[in-house]
Amino acid sequence: MLPRVGMKLATQVIATALGVLSAVAPRMACAQQRGAVIRVRDQQGSPVPHVLVEIEGGRGRVTDDSGRVVLDLPSDSIQAMLRRIGYAPFSGRIGKAVTGEYAVTLRAFALTLQAVAVVARGTRTPLESSGFYDRMLRAQRGAFNVEFVTPEELDSRPSTRATDFFRGRRAVRVAGSGRGAYLMGRGGCPVSVFVDGSLLRPPTPNGNVAIDDYVDVNTVSAIEMYASAAQAPGELIPLVGSAKSGSCGVVAIWTGGRR
Repeated sequence: MLPRVGMKLATQVIATALGVLSAVAPRMACAQQRGAVIRVRDQQGSPVPHVLVEIEGGRGRVTDDSGRVVLDLPSDSIQAMLRRIGYAPFSGRIGKAVTGEYAVTLRAFALTLQAVAVVARGTRTPLESSGFYDRMLRAQRGAFNVEFVTPEELDSRPSTRATDFFRGRRAVRVAGSGRGAYLMGRGGCPVSVFVDGSLLRPPTPNGNVAIDDYVDVNTVSAIEMYASAAQAPGELIPLVGSAKSGSCGVVAIWTGGRR
């Protein structure tokens, strides 16, 4: 009888322990997934969306519509660079607040304008309307693999040719030279290039697009680079479907104001 009682007690102990672990594990996993929150506001305390946030010189992330971005941060004090068109850039160390968040205030550039009365709802910027920032946020969550060139990067790297922003990238490479330079995919075939949603159809039979002949670098507001059509998000698939070489890489160039 004793061995049987002992076995029963041991089974109950194991079951209780497993129950505790199963209850705690989801909370631990959830806490790990949440990470640390960086919250960006302006001088009036309003959230600032679409701020490019770089921690310790790492890969940039953008804040969502509530002015926040979630990152895996190793310490209670971080070195950060924050940039947003229309605001003074921030560079320095940020300490963790008592709330557990990292709070940053960006100073908007002062504009001297005549007083106006707003009688209609505000309109979205061209990049918001094209879904550029939405795709950046989805990519940060692991939805797809893509390389972005943001308005802030374009402003910080003055250039005379659009091809300069494609050098050293993973998804595409620059071939040729001078104004005849064109983009090639990792498979060694021409990349499909779209400007504001329209496919560039080169007159040459080899399909190479000398984008410097079609795109003025001063008008470029953002760029997206996908290694293949299969990696492009759903809303770009109709565009990719019209390109014969979509499997060799897809580049979406957006023009207009960098806001």
